Amino acid sequence: MSKLTTPFLLLLIFGCSSSSVPTNVAMIPPELQIRQIGGTAYAARHEQGNIPLRFEIDILNKTAEPITLERIEMQSLGEGAYTMANISKPFDKRLDPDRVETVELFASAFINKTILGGNGPVTLRATAYFKSDLGSFRQVYIQQVNEKMNPPKRPN
Repeated sequence: MSKLTTPFLLLLIFGCSSSSVPTNVAMIPPELQIRQIGGTAYAARHEQGNIPLRFEIDILNKTAEPITLERIEMQSLGEGAYTMANISKPFDKRLDPDRVETVELFASAFINKTILGGNGPVTLRATAYFKSDLGSFRQVYIQQVNEKMNPPKRPN
C-alpha cells in the first residue's frame, strides 16, 4: 500500500504547485482599437461564402512602464455581416508608455445573408494577453467594426 501512496502523494504535491509569477496584476488596461481594412468587393457583397479579413489593431499603453503584448484572441459575436470563428495569434510586441503601437491580424470568415451583405457591421470580442515586470494580465474588448466605419488611426 505504501508503494502506491508515495507516487500518488508526489504527483499531488507537484501537480498542485503554482508559479510564483502573479497572473492578475492591477494595472491600467491599455486602450485597443480594431480597424477592419478592406471589405468584400461590391459585386460579391450579397454572396455567401468564405472571405479573407485583415485587421489593424492600435494599442495605447496608458501605464508608466513598458508592457508586452503576448497574444490576441478574436471572434465575432451574435448576428452580423459575417461570422468569424475564434482565432488566436501570438505576438511579442513591446508597448512603450504613452505610445500607440499597431499590429496586424488576418482571419477568415463566412458571409451571412443580411440586408447589408458582407460589408455590414460586425461585433467582435478581442481578448488581449499582456505581461509586464509586475506580472501577466489580460483584457477583453468588444467593438463593432466594418470597412466603412473605421475610426481614424491614432497619432503617436
